[in-house]
Amino acid sequence: MRLTASCVWISLFVLACASMFRLPVLRSVFSVRGFAVPSSMSSTKEFVIAYVTVPNQEEAQNIATKVLENKLAACVNAMPVTSSFWWEGKIDRAEEKLLMIKTRKSLVPELTQLIKAIHPYDVPEVICVDIVHGNTDYLNWIEASTRSPPES
Repeated sequence: MRLTASCVWISLFVLACASMFRLPVLRSVFSVRGFAVPSSMSSTKEFVIAYVTVPNQEEAQNIATKVLENKLAACVNAMPVTSSFWWEGKIDRAEEKLLMIKTRKSLVPELTQLIKAIHPYDVPEVICVDIVHGNTDYLNWIEASTRSPPES
């Protein structure tokens, strides 16, 4: 029993790695063995989560409101974090709020520009991670809740 459970966890780990690193051969092998992504999940490269740290709840609410008013995101979550980082040649620490901003990849340049304009830090963090898989209904909601991408 223990060996079987370990094999399942190892298989799930390999599948997760295959998805993260976009290894289609490994994903197809696991799909055949019953580890396929459910049909209610969608594979996408259109959406991202942008991470932005801010010094406090007031700034978190201010930035979230401006981002949402400009239809640059569908949702902004704020959670407390303790950050450790290099600043001006020494290690520093700060209690901050981490914003998780769900948006379209095509809106990231505008989102970054807005955050840089209103953020109190000299060098605001704006780091985006692709949403590789997600609930199709949720991804459709992100699309419907954000402005259309700018014309190229």
